[in-house]
Formats: sequence, structure tokens, C-alpha cells
Amino acid sequence: MMRKRFFTGLCLSLFLTLFFLTPNATADTADGRLHKVRQAIKAGGARWQAASNPISRLRPETQRKLLGWIPSAQSELYTSDAPLLDETLYAAALPDRFDWRNVNGKNYISAVKRQRCGDCWAFAAIGAREARLALDGQPGEDLSEQLLVSSCCSSGSCDGGYIVATSRFIRDSGSPGEGCYPYLGRDSDCSEACSNWRTLARKMSGYTRVNQTVSALKSALYTRGPINVGMMVYADFSSYSSGIYEYAYGQREGGHAVLIVGYDDDQQCFIVKNSWGTGWGEGGFFRIA
Repeated sequence: MMRKRFFTGLCLSLFLTLFFLTPNATADTADGRLHKVRQAIKAGGARWQAASNPISRLRPETQRKLLGWIPSAQSELYTSDAPLLDETLYAAALPDRFDWRNVNGKNYISAVKRQRCGDCWAFAAIGAREARLALDGQPGEDLSEQLLVSSCCSSGSCDGGYIVATSRFIRDSGSPGEGCYPYLGRDSDCSEACSNWRTLARKMSGYTRVNQTVSALKSALYTRGPINVGMMVYADFSSYSSGIYEYAYGQREGGHAVLIVGYDDDQQCFIVKNSWGTGWGEGGFFRIA
């Protein structure tokens, strides 16, 4: 009888222990993190939805490895030879909504790709260059991000990179087509590119910097084309599914480079292209307040 009571008590004790431990043990799972984000969105009345996706299901430390924008030091920004574009005076003449994916029925934005390391800076820069080529009457260009991640370019690596320095490299050296140096998702050597990559590289005549105000960004976007920008990412962002993103939950995880392709005054948001694949967000894009 005593042995039976002992085992009964032991089983009950184990059950209670497991019951009370289970919430803590699963709190940092993908489902647990998603639940917290959804609770925060509801509590704050935010205008976006969170859902499970290929990025949110990654472990937090793996997600952080995709955040590769390194904010430039002031010395790099202010000694840049690129002019500062301030078109705020023209903001009053802008349409209420504009999107380079649909201008008179034409899409000037290249396909969404998926990065595999902290080289978002390369994808944002190449996305901007591909869009500019399309605007100049050369649609369908697919340029190599890997060339920028290789030793051919000193603007960054799989551990992060700089927007201004990358813009200078594309202006001065350019990047060839994807076939010349296919994406590897790792740091690589310049010798792995096709031998005539410099001949095939698509350079640009120049680039400009933009004031960090809504009116200046809108003006530059409308008159010049998509804008390569950096943003700070918080833990909830990986779970974004649709709607107008704004911070709801979690700590700051790191910097991320993306491409602004449009805006919508009625919804008070920018429309942005990401490099996390089409299974994330709104087909690889997101809207941000």
C-alpha cells in the first residue's frame, strides 16, 4: 500500500512539474514568439497581422544573421562625393499614392530574392540598380549580388555591409549578370566570378543621398526611382504577414537594408521590397508606417 501511494504521488508530482514547466519550455519556440507578437498587436491596436513564415520559424540567432546593414559612420556619410538631394519643395505636387510596381501598367521592380546570410545590403543595392535599368528602358536585368559579397568589393560581407560604400562600388565598378557569379550565400573570392566580369558589369553614372524626412523620401522616390535604405529591425518584424507594420513587441535585433518602391498617403505608409523570399510578408514586400 505504501509503495502504491508512493508511485501515485510520484506520478502526480511529475505531472504537476511538467504542467508548470511546459509554458516556460515552449515560450521561445516559433509558436510561442508568434503568440506574444499577436497579443502585442491586439493590445496596441496595430494595423498589421502576424503569421508563421519561413523567416519567423528560424531560431532568433539565425534571424539576426540576416540583418546586415551597418549604419555608416558620420565621416562616411558627410565625406561622400554624392550630392544630397532635397526635393521637399516638390512634395505638394506628388500623387496621393505611387508604386513603381504599377506605373501605367508597367512593373519596374525586379523579382524578390532570398538572402542566406547578412548580405541584405547587397540585395537592396542590386535591387535599386535593376530598377534603374528598367526605368532606363532595360527591363529584366538580373545582376549578381554575390560579386558584392566577394573580395571583388570591400563594401561588406556576409556579416554586414555599408549602403554608401556599396553605392560607390556599383557606380565605379558595377556588377555583372547573375550568370557571371551566381549567388552562393557566403563570403567568396573574386576569382570565382567569370574572368571578364569587369567588361560585363553594369555601372551607373552616379547616385544621390536623400534627407531622412517623409516628404524628401517621397519626392526622391517619385522623381528618381526606388530608394535603398536602412532600417532597425525588432523581434516582431520576422512574423509580419500583411498590413501596415509598426513596432509592437520585442527587442531591437539589428540593422537591415531594404528598397522603398512606393508610398500611400491614405494608409500613411511606405511600400518596401525585402530580400527574405516571396513566402514572407506580402509576397516579399511590406508596408511600414
